[in-house]
Amino acid sequence: MIIRKLSIGAMFIAVLFMAANIQADVKKESTTQLDFKGTLGAIMKFFGAGKPSTTAEYYKGDVYKSDTIDEKGNVTRSEIIDLDRELFISIDHKKKQYSQMTFEEWRKMIQESIQKMESKEEEAKKDEPQVEWEFKIDISKPGETEMIAGKTAEKVIIKLTMTSKTTQKDAETSQPKTMQGDMIVTSSNWMVKEMDGQKEIESFHKKLAEKLGFLPGKGGMEEIMSKLNQSNPQLADAMKKLQEESKKLSGVPLRAHTVYETKSAETPSGKQQEMKKETEIPTSVGGLMKGLGKKIAKPEKEKSDQNVLMESKTDVIKFEASSVDANEFEVPGNYKLQKK
Repeated sequence: MIIRKLSIGAMFIAVLFMAANIQADVKKESTTQLDFKGTLGAIMKFFGAGKPSTTAEYYKGDVYKSDTIDEKGNVTRSEIIDLDRELFISIDHKKKQYSQMTFEEWRKMIQESIQKMESKEEEAKKDEPQVEWEFKIDISKPGETEMIAGKTAEKVIIKLTMTSKTTQKDAETSQPKTMQGDMIVTSSNWMVKEMDGQKEIESFHKKLAEKLGFLPGKGGMEEIMSKLNQSNPQLADAMKKLQEESKKLSGVPLRAHTVYETKSAETPSGKQQEMKKETEIPTSVGGLMKGLGKKIAKPEKEKSDQNVLMESKTDVIKFEASSVDANEFEVPGNYKLQKK
């Protein structure tokens, strides 16, 4: 249930943030370094993860393509968005096959995911502990600038906090206790406001958002937001705020540093706190008793644990504002279409 919630939220965020990553009639190459922490990091490194990866992006009018390039310079995967044909295309060059999804199929998938989430939530209410969700989104500009690739880039910080509060009975005391878990994603982006092709960028993004139903007043968006309001008002409010805050994301990111963190905390219930107050020694009888009372009656601190799961660093290494060959957006003729 939690994964479904976060996945749907991530889909909305990815679409809304896409304006900051899309270029038209350009070729952009970037490197990304993933650094997994702790035990997970040791496991990932054992399997060869953690090495820098290279991505090449091509934009031309109403089509977009992203290539994943391995250490030998070979393209392993490609993703294409075709606005004219309303298609998402995913290509596996190793297997020489590809899959595709229409925009209509994507919209239906989102709607079905929300419906399944609602259904599971109704079933979970009978058996699972009470869970409250809270989503916070903040986009800020600290006023910092830096010269990157000959351009003045401004720092923009995007912080997404997803909080779940689960209340259940303590096995030892039979008293209710609350466990809080946070997923915190903080992304520092260095944005350049004016680049060649900026108008084309905005045009592509607007068309994509309109076709997917993400523009205000469009039927698809209104229906999705209505379902979200019913199943999770907090997430719906967060999406509305993100639409407003995303206006601060104008420009092109030349550098991004993203930190993924989790934070857990356990707090005693109201009854448990009252029991602690009843055991406190009065501190008004004098200095000696005051000092002793403070020692004995010192409140128990909230147990908290914060952990960095992963860091991601992306740098643009090449940016060419020039015409892109239309053949870049074609699936090779000898590749087979995967059946659904």
